[in-house]
Amino acid sequence: MASREEIKIIVDYALKDQHNLEIALKIGIAFDEIRKRIITDFLDALENALRGSLDNEKWTILDNLKEIVLKEGIWSSKNKGCYITKKEWQSTCLIGIESDTNGARNFFISVRKNQKEILKPTESGNLKNLLDNEYKKGSSGGPWLYYRYFDGIYRDWNNEEILIDMIFKKDETVSYFKEPILTIAKIVTPLIDKAVKSS
Repeated sequence: MASREEIKIIVDYALKDQHNLEIALKIGIAFDEIRKRIITDFLDALENALRGSLDNEKWTILDNLKEIVLKEGIWSSKNKGCYITKKEWQSTCLIGIESDTNGARNFFISVRKNQKEILKPTESGNLKNLLDNEYKKGSSGGPWLYYRYFDGIYRDWNNEEILIDMIFKKDETVSYFKEPILTIAKIVTPLIDKAVKSS
């Protein structure tokens, strides 16, 4: 986020003359559209990276975050995300990133149940314990069999650092989100496959 000193410099520059003020006001008016374009382009890149890393005969990508940002803007992003799921799971279990706050904030990685319960309570506990031990310690509750908030600038997509990285460090930023999704999928897929086959 911009410091007070940086904001003062920007305001002073904007108020210096009519031309600067017109530009500053137009940028302010366009800011939500700028952020929307950055986030949707980034989600396209993340989807493409996931597709390139998965067997597309077995896996599919569900991205209701990009869909809602395109239709309604980032202020409707609560509980929306970009997920992968195996086709044979019929979207009953999703692995991905999602925002728990409107404004594209409070992003976390998750394994979430969707629609119906496919894992027995003991299997759900096993899944969380497996990820706690083989990935990173997380939490669970509600539809989330496992979740863990991202750190630093990656948690909130409404700050200039992450928005700049989504454009100018796109590969690195895509990798930051892609790798945990793939790692978690590799860890939990055998457990979920077994549960789906026995249900």
